[in-house]
Amino acid sequence: MKFIILLGMGLLLGGVIYISEEFVSKGNNSEQRVVESKGRQKSTACISCHGLAGEGHVQGAPILAGQIRDYLIVAMQSYADGRRKHDLMQSFVSGLSDEDMQDLADFYSSQKRRLR
Repeated sequence: MKFIILLGMGLLLGGVIYISEEFVSKGNNSEQRVVESKGRQKSTACISCHGLAGEGHVQGAPILAGQIRDYLIVAMQSYADGRRKHDLMQSFVSGLSDEDMQDLADFYSSQKRRLR
C-alpha cells in the first residue's frame, strides 16, 4: 500500500514539475500559454491514466490529445452526471466546474495527437 501511495505522489510531483517546465519553455502567444497553463494545472489528477499531455498512459485510457474540444466537455459532463458509467472518472469530474472542464478541454484539444 505504501508503494502505491508513493508511486501516486511521485507521478503527481513529476507532473507538476513537467507542467512548470513546459509552461516556461513555450514562447508562443501569451493567450495560448495562459490556456495551456490553466488546463495543465488542472490536469494533474488525469496524468496517471491519460499521460502528461493526454497521450493515453494506461491501457484502456483513451487518448485525449488532439480530441475535439466540445466532445471532451460533453464526455466530462456525462461522467459527472452519471450518463457515462465509470466510477473513477465520475469521482474525478463530479467536482469540476464548467470552467474547469473548459480549461481541461482547451488544453487536451490543443495537444498534438501521438501514436502509442
